[in-house]
Amino acid sequence: MKRLLSLIAAGVLVMSALTGCAQKTPEPAAPEVQQEVSQEAEAPANEEASNTLDTEALKEILIEDTAVVVDTRNSAAFNGWALGDESRGGHIPGATLFDAAWLEMIDGDDAVATELERMGIAKDKAVVLYGYGTDSASVLAQKLSELGYENVKIYADGFEAWSADDSNAVASLAKYELLVYPEWVNEKMNAGEVKVYEVSWGPGDNYVKGHIPAAAHINTDDFEVGPLWNRKSDSEIEAAMLKNGISSDTAVVLYGDDSTASARIASILMYAGVEDVRLLDGGFSAWKTAGFEVAEGGVEAEPVADFGVEVPQHPEYIIDMEEAQALIDNENGRLVSIRSWAEYIGETSGYDYIEKAGRIEGDVYGYAGSDPWHMEDYRTPANTMLNYEMIKDRWESQDITAGTENAFYCGTGWRASETWFYAYLLGFENVSVYDGGWKEWSETEGAPIATGEPVTE
Repeated sequence: MKRLLSLIAAGVLVMSALTGCAQKTPEPAAPEVQQEVSQEAEAPANEEASNTLDTEALKEILIEDTAVVVDTRNSAAFNGWALGDESRGGHIPGATLFDAAWLEMIDGDDAVATELERMGIAKDKAVVLYGYGTDSASVLAQKLSELGYENVKIYADGFEAWSADDSNAVASLAKYELLVYPEWVNEKMNAGEVKVYEVSWGPGDNYVKGHIPAAAHINTDDFEVGPLWNRKSDSEIEAAMLKNGISSDTAVVLYGDDSTASARIASILMYAGVEDVRLLDGGFSAWKTAGFEVAEGGVEAEPVADFGVEVPQHPEYIIDMEEAQALIDNENGRLVSIRSWAEYIGETSGYDYIEKAGRIEGDVYGYAGSDPWHMEDYRTPANTMLNYEMIKDRWESQDITAGTENAFYCGTGWRASETWFYAYLLGFENVSVYDGGWKEWSETEGAPIATGEPVTE
């Protein structure tokens, strides 16, 4: 059964805390008391001024690379969506992402400190925070102060001012439009411009207990089959799409409790030829956190009669074992393992339905998470896509680049599909999912297997 069962300049650096504090108007007092109140009232304003930067000061910091610059808005805004009054979406080049709202999702200061370190926001660095205005930046600045950060400043003009000046560079995820956020989904769904689907294995027991209104359920069994859990035949895939009301020109949004399942179906739909496939970043939890309505019961998809084009339109998106082996033998090829370290070195096979433990000999480790059911190396505390520049940098450290031919694999395709989709969003062109994954490889007689920690030359 499927596993669901069960990164102008460089820079990234740091600031001085500040929080404004409103004061209640004092009662009339004696002249000498009034003078004391007046002097005390000046302190917060002076402190705030000393802890803020204007655009010119920020530019100097970026040029000299003397601080970590932190975007305190959400992932969608960082990736490229214009969610405020900015003239251009995206983020200040070189900024790292730490959404101030994550503080409510992380349990305890020790965990917050660990996440800050993971995002490159260390105490021994200067930190500059920005957002829309100063609200979210001030929230994070306060927490940094509590955690002992001593050099924290806020870019008071905010991203709107930065983006309004065309001479200021703005960075964004190449295909950010395909990674959508709840407000976008709600608007497009209510306008009838997209079809929304919850994706999970099985008949949808959790789906009927709560789902996005108007979202139908896709059972992954419609598109893949055991025991290898590879995609079904092209004709069966076409039939499954028609049954679920999907033709090549249908605008599709997929989500679930687990992004790997929706990414798996996204890869197959795109392989088949669906032209507009998007994922709800953060899945169902993002929808609920945004405060939108949750419906119970089920929504029946209305079947369509014709897909419109021959299946598959993009066979290069999913490869099989022979092509995976050819990739290993190709000097420019990278067969990338998206599995936990314990799976990679052979301490565990990962799943009770996979007998052998180990990895494909000649592959490259691509990170994943702590176990087969988690993808922390690719996700934020909000379960959204990690800062895409961090993903790209990590891949480059493994010699996985836009210039190499990359195929991602995992146990049977779900985790690999999520990372494939991220590579696609980054604009990588030669990327695919090795469908059979470790299960198929490990069960093929004579297929070369490796265990233990890889030996570096």
